[in-house]
Amino acid sequence: MSDFLPLSFETLNVGKRVKRSKKKIAWKFRIGQKLHCVELYISRVSGKIRIYLDGSIHSTYNKDSQCFYSLNIDNRNIVVCRKKSFEFDLKLGRVSFSKSLQDFKNNPFYSYSGCLTERNYQDSEVYMIVNNH
Repeated sequence: MSDFLPLSFETLNVGKRVKRSKKKIAWKFRIGQKLHCVELYISRVSGKIRIYLDGSIHSTYNKDSQCFYSLNIDNRNIVVCRKKSFEFDLKLGRVSFSKSLQDFKNNPFYSYSGCLTERNYQDSEVYMIVNNH
């Protein structure tokens, strides 16, 4: 899976009335030369999960307790794994997005930029990898 490159990870509280009632988790990555974005929305109240792939709805789960959600991207199996109630990781085969992102942060040929969006710092965590070359 050497052509898998994690680009960014983001979590935001996005509820309409109560921000913390709904969470958005987004992973941006490249497979080969194609950029992809997987977004997961989870309601803390209803437990409903919606997964978007490249801006289009991929699947919806109502009050789901399952731990794995599969997507096919360019004939590859991508799995969104539930780590805890509201914590998720994305995997391509056996390659963990969070582990790959951490490896790139430690790579001297790439720079790490921990950025915050316009929202309050408590509402977002954004991690990005920027190629220096």
